Amino acid sequence: DTASPQQCLSLVKKLGWVQTPPQVTISLSQYAFLIMKAFKLSGGMWYSLLPCPRYAFQELKFKGFLPQASDPDQTLLGSEALKILGRIMDSYVTVQEKHP
Repeated sequence: DTASPQQCLSLVKKLGWVQTPPQVTISLSQYAFLIMKAFKLSGGMWYSLLPCPRYAFQELKFKGFLPQASDPDQTLLGSEALKILGRIMDSYVTVQEKHP
């Protein structure tokens, strides 16, 4: 109970329960594309014609899931990814409750 998060992580690694994940970066537009595909979200005309990261980013920004001042090429932090996922999940659950 008194161990720091770093001490806990070190112990878990020493025991072989987890391994350090590779350092992979993803852009905001790539993440938007993954979200669109994972939740099977429909998009506007451009996304329907050319489903790609560029138009997925524009769709999620238009729908208010991404900050208006965001850059599609910015590297996404884990905390930002979770916030976006939370917004999508909240929206997705609300829609599912209205239309079971």
